[in-house]
Amino acid sequence: MFGLRLSAERRRLGLSQQKVADLLGVSRSAIAMLETDRAGLELERLLRLGEYGYDVMKLLTDEPEQVAAGRILAWN
Repeated sequence: MFGLRLSAERRRLGLSQQKVADLLGVSRSAIAMLETDRAGLELERLLRLGEYGYDVMKLLTDEPEQVAAGRILAWN
């Protein structure tokens, strides 16, 4: 599921797998593996994706940032 969200965010931003690979300093095939859940993404690289416009909360929770943040802040 994470891989599907990762792929959807990349497409939403209009980025190719190669562009994301270049941004993260990995190979294009590494991005393909992430997007098919055959590899994990390190926290540092996840945060870097956030710097490039990825909605990190959407990637982690499948909810847009504002919705997820609202749930976290309203947690009892």
